[in-house]
Amino acid sequence: MIPFVSKSIMTIFRCYPKGPFLNNALLICFLLFLVSSISIQAQTLPRFDGDTLYTASGFKIFKGQLLHFTEGTGKNGHFRFVKFKGSDNPKKLTNRTIEVRKISDYYISGLDNAYIRIKGAYTKKNGSIKIVRFKMLFEKAIQGFMGSTPELKIPDEFIKAPKPSVINEITRLHQLLESGAITQQEFDLLKKKLITE
Repeated sequence: MIPFVSKSIMTIFRCYPKGPFLNNALLICFLLFLVSSISIQAQTLPRFDGDTLYTASGFKIFKGQLLHFTEGTGKNGHFRFVKFKGSDNPKKLTNRTIEVRKISDYYISGLDNAYIRIKGAYTKKNGSIKIVRFKMLFEKAIQGFMGSTPELKIPDEFIKAPKPSVINEITRLHQLLESGAITQQEFDLLKKKLITE
């Protein structure tokens, strides 16, 4: 990446008149832009980095980790957010713990849904190891969707509390205003902040 950046900087400098001040200013602007772009990319969640998936809630999925599935929320108890490769029974993950063996093919669809492919294993009742391969819409499997229960159980510290609706919050603020707990100026400021978030 450094040779590419160096070439880009040199190309920019050739396009503008010579002069130490202008060259230094361009270099500083370019480097600030580059650093800010990299730091924004590094913080964006969800992301797949190396062999670890970082979800929007901060929960990580990595090789060797145990994933605890609950029940499918789809028709007939099938999983809505976990799709199996092959002819495997989609209910077989119900209340199972899967050891992650491999993670691959992270992508975000055109509808802004983030997917990951997982190869995992679990121990069957007879003691044999069963390998499973599936694609998971992990954010919805973790958080649930439109009131459904999550299909993937994660520790409580990673579960996002539901955000109160803007209308409910404004109503609550209006009640505080009417009771005299806040001033009109505070009400207007808090209301504006809620609407712009």
